[in-house]
Amino acid sequence: MSDATPLDCVLGFIRTIEAGGTASELRPFLAEDFQLNEWPHALAKSGSTR
Repeated sequence: MSDATPLDCVLGFIRTIEAGGTASELRPFLAEDFQLNEWPHALAKSGSTR
């Protein structure tokens, strides 16, 4: 993926999400210290960090 342009990376990320990509398929697009903070909702009133 090092030869890819920034546009190629963004489009690859979007295509992976649209195809229902798993966490392991999305990992190459994310920084090592990436952290997802979910907004509170009915099933997790305090939110969630993944």
